[in-house]
Amino acid sequence: MPSVTLVAIDASPQAEAAFQWYLDHIHRDGNSIVILHSVDLTVLSEQDDVASSSDLLWSKQKGQIKSLEDKYRWKLNEKGLAGKIRTESGKPGEVIIRVSQQEKTSLIVIGSRGLSKLKRTIQGSVSDYVLHHAHCPVIVWRQQEPRGSSFERTSSVRSTASTSAPPPVQYSGTRRVSAPIARR
Repeated sequence: MPSVTLVAIDASPQAEAAFQWYLDHIHRDGNSIVILHSVDLTVLSEQDDVASSSDLLWSKQKGQIKSLEDKYRWKLNEKGLAGKIRTESGKPGEVIIRVSQQEKTSLIVIGSRGLSKLKRTIQGSVSDYVLHHAHCPVIVWRQQEPRGSSFERTSSVRSTASTSAPPPVQYSGTRRVSAPIARR
């Protein structure tokens, strides 16, 4: 039975990689794709000191939006895929949920920028919002960073225990490794 998948996009490399991953691993002949770009005008107004009306902000973004739509329209046509492209204004998480319900999608695919836990707590995360409010399965695609990149954060714990205690644990990203740490 054919299904409809919503793929949320923006101009980020993560969104493009998530779209390509969907095509490579999930998409089947006969399925339809709704490519959704959500423009949050409240974020745009915070970034723009000169423009104050959402109409002006929207018109400033039209060229970039058209370019993004054309890029994904070309991708659909090049691969002969059934689908449509929608651009909506509003908070991205809410827009994704609303459009997914309108289009009766059976899957949502969204890229993740990989915010730190602190930033995700303070700013919120579109993918977190979608995961908690979607009526259908959601795939959050997150690009793996190469080992040793600036993305990998390492913190260590200093032990105050006696020297006979096992070495403290060092955390590297989400991996836990046992590592000796110099003691004073």
